Amino acid sequence: MEELRDIAYSIAGEPEKVQFEDRVVGIIESRDGTIMDVVRRIKPFQFTEGQVF
Repeated sequence: MEELRDIAYSIAGEPEKVQFEDRVVGIIESRDGTIMDVVRRIKPFQFTEGQVF
């Protein structure tokens, strides 16, 4: 898998990191009610000038 990732990065470049907003859109809770994690909304992606996809 890592070899395929490296091949893809060499062709298309490494992707930018995903940025999240503060808004929580989901809560992951165990059966006993313990909060395990939250899911935050992803910030809209803005293409920089010159990128072609």
